[in-house]
Amino acid sequence: MRKSFIVVVLVFTIVVVKLAYYTKPSHPEFPNATITPSELNFSPDSIGKHYYRQLSEAFAVEEIDNTFPDLGKPVLSIKANNTVVAVFAYPNASSATSAINNAIKKLKLTREKGMIYEGPDGEYLVFVQFIDMGYSLFVAKGPRRELEAIEFYTAIVGPSPWKILHFFTPLGSEWSERKLEEKFWLAKKGLKLSGYMDSLEGAYKNVSVALFVYRSREAQEVYSKLVKAFKESGWKVEDITLPSDFGRNPAGHLVNFTLLSWGNKVVYIELAGFPSGYRIAILYGDDDKWFDVAKELW
Repeated sequence: MRKSFIVVVLVFTIVVVKLAYYTKPSHPEFPNATITPSELNFSPDSIGKHYYRQLSEAFAVEEIDNTFPDLGKPVLSIKANNTVVAVFAYPNASSATSAINNAIKKLKLTREKGMIYEGPDGEYLVFVQFIDMGYSLFVAKGPRRELEAIEFYTAIVGPSPWKILHFFTPLGSEWSERKLEEKFWLAKKGLKLSGYMDSLEGAYKNVSVALFVYRSREAQEVYSKLVKAFKESGWKVEDITLPSDFGRNPAGHLVNFTLLSWGNKVVYIELAGFPSGYRIAILYGDDDKWFDVAKELW
């Protein structure tokens, strides 16, 4: 009786092992998950206060009711001399871009020169810019000379997530021959990221590339969650050492990296720090091609 029991157990174990072997996916599977930071380090109020300080240094400023109610609730609504100003805050580039397009449409504006627009009821100053780790839509209406003066005091040239992707990342540069063939591929594999400020996806030398810019604390968390998700999906972490000259950039630095493999496929996940945010890079391709593409991130 005991021998029969042992035989039954052995047969059952063999069947289970074989089933596990034959049901294991034959191709690499990405995590079916949405990776998001637990909290966004984004303060709309600080954006409003930033513009208030700037304008109050050069203009007579007073708070007023929202002059542009069709555009939503502003974080700042003031009158600077004879010009009315409203500032709206957004956590990422895509929502800010949508907001300025919506404002131009609703106010029936046509571009006159630079950031100056002509409306049916006068001239406007309208622009989006990255400030205090967030995005602002700045809308002002008033005399032309005041609008130009306000632009001088408020529109700045500085670091931004867009510059990380398109200026300090050779693969994303619009002026480089090493340019990504843009396509959205990551979500099609079941993996989605959210909470980022800006992003870029595409392919280069048969390697799929996805780049995301987060605020520093959020980036650290998302990077850790990404690595964990791939490990739990069956990917194996590879022990590698990168060349000493890898990850050097006048504006950024390599913070962390992980290489994972599944058969002859690899996923390289990289975290890099820049003045206006942290870049997360996800590369997916053959194990003999990924490194040549990873070098082009720098």
